[in-house]
Amino acid sequence: MTTNRLQSPSGEITITLFGPPQIFVDGVPYSFKRRKSYALLAYLAVNQKPYSREYLASLLWPETPDKTASKRLRNLLTDIRSVLTEDLLYSEGDIISLDASLQVDVRQFEACAQPFYRQSLTACLSPQMLQQLERATQLYTDRFLNGFNSRDSVEYDDWQYLAAERYQNIALGMFAALANHYLYSQEPEDMYNIIQKWLTIEPLSEEAHRLLMKLYIENNRLDKALHQYHMLVRLLRRQEGISPLPQTKELYDKIRNPDSEEAV
Repeated sequence: MTTNRLQSPSGEITITLFGPPQIFVDGVPYSFKRRKSYALLAYLAVNQKPYSREYLASLLWPETPDKTASKRLRNLLTDIRSVLTEDLLYSEGDIISLDASLQVDVRQFEACAQPFYRQSLTACLSPQMLQQLERATQLYTDRFLNGFNSRDSVEYDDWQYLAAERYQNIALGMFAALANHYLYSQEPEDMYNIIQKWLTIEPLSEEAHRLLMKLYIENNRLDKALHQYHMLVRLLRRQEGISPLPQTKELYDKIRNPDSEEAV
């Protein structure tokens, strides 16, 4: 999927927000002087709309006197403008906004995910849908702003948490759609890789474990399917104190008794 590639006097700018926030200039990481510069940049990049200086200052420093918070916000804007020129970080009177064409991984993820929101998916995805979902899952490398927090703004931290949950839920739905597509179209290597990424993000997903068991069954590796089930049992018992769902246990029983019914 193509995106606009912007140039500033410093070079080409890329912002990544899956994982710890980072900004790159011509592919080289750039560090802001102030931690909250990343918080402000992420907020503007994700929400893609203008905000007043007063609102942003109160969001980032809710317990700080207005005059002090306004001064701190000006310092953040100066920090960010060490990379982003005025055509990328707009400031008109009291209003602050970020150029909508900046390369931001979260924005690219959202764009790739649009068809996923609008269509009911079948086991066999169209080539265009497949390409977009594969690109989206490549972009989702880690939880949104993982390991980062504002330190003194509960409202900002709540916004970050809800955004992280939303992106993760979208990504997990895409992993499931891709895994089922690969199972249907008999692409075992792609299916294995996407399930491994899925389990890295959600280790206790029984759906992911079941699909991996089915993959092993399709490839006549019943020993690995049984091992996957027992590994899931141990994980659930150790971390949640629960047993697998009935449909997971049913799949296990079919592997143990293949003559009673079809294994899948």
